[in-house]
Order: sequence, then C-alpha cells, then structure tokens
Amino acid sequence: MHGPHHGDTEMHWMHTYGNGYGTIWMILFWILLLGIVVYLIVKIIKSSKKEIPQPTEQKQTPLHILQERLVRGEIDEAEYERLKAIIKKDE
Repeated sequence: MHGPHHGDTEMHWMHTYGNGYGTIWMILFWILLLGIVVYLIVKIIKSSKKEIPQPTEQKQTPLHILQERLVRGEIDEAEYERLKAIIKKDE
C-alpha cells in the first residue's frame, strides 16, 4: 500500500505531533492544569472554613447546657428548675 502520497502523510503527522511527543505533552499539560484547579479549590474551601468561628473547646457543664436550653425556649422554667435540682443532686 505504498503510494506516491503515503510518505507525505507520515511526514505531515510527524511534523504536526512531534514524533508522538506532542500528545504526551498535551496530556501532561491537562493533568497539570487539572491539578492546579483542584489545588485552588481545596485551598479556597479550607480558607473559608477558617473564617467560620468555631465553638470554644471548653467543656460545657450540664447546668450551662440547661441554661442555654431555657434561653432558646426548648424548656420552660418549671422544667428548668426540675432538671437543675437533678443536676445539683448528682454533683
């Protein structure tokens, strides 16, 4: 299957793709570009989490938690006093 134009086609392919190395460089380029994009996204997500104030690491006492529940309206004063008495008895 050697025709008069067969050699021209091979030479054109070699010239265009650099003996096959062009394809490898193109794949490496896209992998590198994707890696940079992923790195930047992760960095942005981590920096946004740092801006959110985290709750203090102090251990809250049961009485403190009970007071917060009262303030939020989760329990009424009678329930607060009942639970407070139980907590005080256990201490």
